[in-house]
Amino acid sequence: MPTSGNVKQWDNSWEVTAPELFNLALGGSGGMDTKNYDLIKVVKRNMQANGLQAVATAVLAPMAFRFAKQVLSKPVINPANRMLRRVGIKEVKV
Repeated sequence: MPTSGNVKQWDNSWEVTAPELFNLALGGSGGMDTKNYDLIKVVKRNMQANGLQAVATAVLAPMAFRFAKQVLSKPVINPANRMLRRVGIKEVKV
């Protein structure tokens, strides 16, 4: 029987993979046990379990990168611009 570490490969009824989604889109069953699970139940359960984390990541990650870019850009870019001006390059923008 195929296994992946300690988890059986077929024991993932609450997980939806890209091939399963493509199969569902083309009219197949998506490899899901349609008697006990349907796509709506799976998506609802995953949103309840991981929705807050997904939204927080989608909102907070870009904010964190913008903040880091502002904090780190001046000390790094200004000396680099000064050095490049000496060799004839006007300015580097990030």
